[in-house]
Amino acid sequence: MKIVIFSSHNFERESFIEANKAYGHDLRFLDISCNSETASLALGYKCISVFTTDKLDLECLSILAKGGIELIALR
Repeated sequence: MKIVIFSSHNFERESFIEANKAYGHDLRFLDISCNSETASLALGYKCISVFTTDKLDLECLSILAKGGIELIALR
């Protein structure tokens, strides 16, 4: 599965990469937060992972849904 990880921090990247070895997902790490201006960066992906400071308002969620996002993982 193709996954975009918004608001990724250096301290968590190694953990994601290590845990993903058993699954083989296509991970894309972004330092920027997810919001209505950046949601289009997830086009072509099935899943996003967002941090508590990301802003998933109605506009953002609409963009993500239209772009094919099927799963939003919170962290």
